[in-house]
Amino acid sequence: MAIATVDDVRDRFDRDLTDEEERLAQTLLDDAETKIRRRIRNLTQRAAADPDFRAAVIMVEANAVLRVLRNPEGYRQEAEGNYSYSLNAAVASGHLFIMDSEWADLGVGRGAFTVAPKIRRPRRGITRTWDGW
Repeated sequence: MAIATVDDVRDRFDRDLTDEEERLAQTLLDDAETKIRRRIRNLTQRAAADPDFRAAVIMVEANAVLRVLRNPEGYRQEAEGNYSYSLNAAVASGHLFIMDSEWADLGVGRGAFTVAPKIRRPRRGITRTWDGW
């Protein structure tokens, strides 16, 4: 069971949740926590020991669920006649995901490692010629 609750989602939403949305929210909260646990193995212990970390987990899980509830079909733009509107993809993507900024709130970097090229420069006084491949 997720650290965040349906009440945490409801508190962050701009309207009341329907019964169907409440059931979906609970399932999505569990899914969001599964995603977080894959990177933070000791999630329960850290949340129990640190109230600020627990609050961050609740915020991240609830906001991930809200991205789905606000736009379950994942629409980005809709138009009818002369009227059209578009949604911010980050706020209402329709997909359950944890944003990079939210991982940072939880103290997790973007990935396990970074691949970067290593460029070697010749030392002074040594002249090298390039033969091609």
